[in-house]
Amino acid sequence: METISSIPSVDLVKHGAEEAMEIITQMPTTWFTAIIVGILVILLVRRIFRKRLKLPPGPRNLPIIGAMLSLDKEMHKGLVEQAKKHGPLVYFRLGSHSMLAIQSAEIAEELFKQKDGQFASRAHSTILFSLAKYFGFDSKNMGFAPYTQRLKQLRKVCTKELLTIPKLSATEYVRWEEQGEMIKEVESLDGKDFELREVLHTVAMNVTCRMLFGKRYYGKNVAITKELTEFQELMEDMIAIAGKPNVGDIIPWLRWLDLQGMTKQFKKLHDKQEHVLRNILEDHKMAKKTSANRLASPATMDFVDVLLSLRGEDQLPDDTIMATVSDIMMGATDSTLTVVQWAIIELMRHPESMAKLQKELDDFVGKNRALRESDFSQIPYLMAVVKETLRLHPPVPLLIPRMNEKQTTLHGYDIPENTTVFVNVWAISRDESNWEKADQFIPERFLDSTVSVNGNDFKYTPFGAGRRQCVGISMGLIMVDRTLGSLIHAFDWLPASGKQVADIDNEETYSLVLEPKHPLVCRAVPRLPKVDVYYDPRYVP
Repeated sequence: METISSIPSVDLVKHGAEEAMEIITQMPTTWFTAIIVGILVILLVRRIFRKRLKLPPGPRNLPIIGAMLSLDKEMHKGLVEQAKKHGPLVYFRLGSHSMLAIQSAEIAEELFKQKDGQFASRAHSTILFSLAKYFGFDSKNMGFAPYTQRLKQLRKVCTKELLTIPKLSATEYVRWEEQGEMIKEVESLDGKDFELREVLHTVAMNVTCRMLFGKRYYGKNVAITKELTEFQELMEDMIAIAGKPNVGDIIPWLRWLDLQGMTKQFKKLHDKQEHVLRNILEDHKMAKKTSANRLASPATMDFVDVLLSLRGEDQLPDDTIMATVSDIMMGATDSTLTVVQWAIIELMRHPESMAKLQKELDDFVGKNRALRESDFSQIPYLMAVVKETLRLHPPVPLLIPRMNEKQTTLHGYDIPENTTVFVNVWAISRDESNWEKADQFIPERFLDSTVSVNGNDFKYTPFGAGRRQCVGISMGLIMVDRTLGSLIHAFDWLPASGKQVADIDNEETYSLVLEPKHPLVCRAVPRLPKVDVYYDPRYVP
């Protein structure tokens, strides 16, 4: 799945900017004057130069903060409002950075097909500076790295060594065991109210961690160790800080002041991240020396084993391995659990779709065995439900922004160098010119459609397209399909006690990913004669 985006909501950015301005006004007069004069000089030079350019239309940009006040909603929605005024290509500034928002399939196609190479870099040096430096180990991960030969090599390693169909097939037993634990946990609730996200978080983290590291870190049956505690604290801290805006990234002239203390927090978190991941790497290196059978077959090798075993031109340094597994860990877990939660919300809001999916599962799988990954191709409505969920609620509504390192053109306009480029897939996926009844949940639209998630149709790119497309599509979809399919097959889903279906809303909130504003609290009642077909060892597929 797409990795960390963390394009903060405009409200958060505004709050950070107000905080910064309050601190600035309390500075000594000479400091304050020097900063303001420096900013105005730079803005004047840029303004004189850019008068010669034919820039795309956009909102008014104010000194220092740019168009921040014009984006009065979460950014992906605020940009839709700007598109109504200025068209589908909107140019603006956020702080001191040039920004470009693409909100039509036509312009997205031009970007991904004709100008892909020119916009293949990342905005790691602009608004993503802190994330790229501290989460991405100085931009060594796939999500934030500039488009260089090293990135091409890293993507090749991931697609050829980690995320191949044989490798994913070899780890099916991991997903069967962990999702069996999930089914057992839901069954044990005996129809009582529970928050779905907590259950999904456990299964997503354990599947991902076992595939990456060969260990479980969550669940009732996991022994409490120092390693486990450190890992869980790391994940909580990463999620907490990654969605916060750093004023120093938006206004780089202020970065050295660390007005909010964010850089200090990022550095502290990076040290903790490196400590936890380096211990995992060292444990794997030691196990490799002491266990001759560990690397005997793909079935016994986790992802870290594979990355440590690479030789020749594919061999990776430790910091790149840590950056890569961190990338996969964050991208796979949050995206997976969010898509499954959205799918169940929409299915509960549309009982006819829920009934249709359960009938299809019963007709093909039956009620006396568990859903298998080999079944997916024979259950088209499950695939359609997942596609429709990704259309309405893409986990990353603004794809991780790209950047052009040299001045270029797009859609007939001049685009200055180092412009941060957003593709608003949320807006494109809800565009009435692309989709009939675009705001409605209608999985049937995908049953006889050739539109896929592979980025070949530019009205539907939930995982991006072109050279920076997410490399983990196969892994992410397998996890989503299996988790969703098994939950819908095994249980009937009811609103929380005292609630009705009409009380289940689909309001969104955007932090790391596009989540339900109100996490789903619901009840699940077994619908199979024996739900243990999903976790009893006698029924292992």
